[in-house]
Amino acid sequence: MDVPPHEEMNILYRLAQEGSMRDIIRQTVHLEELDPRYSPFAGQLRVLAQNYQSKAILELVERHITTQLR
Repeated sequence: MDVPPHEEMNILYRLAQEGSMRDIIRQTVHLEELDPRYSPFAGQLRVLAQNYQSKAILELVERHITTQLR
């Protein structure tokens, strides 16, 4: 699964820490417009946000940020 650049992931991480599910959903739309390859990742985030799964979103984003830093 293709994930967005580090800068975009940092935005998602901040939004998840704030618990801003509405803003995360908006960000997923932005990601899909940025590059269609991010659609699977954005879709996964959107489902989590719609179900108010902020902890799961944090874990998902953290996992991919850590992978990007390697």
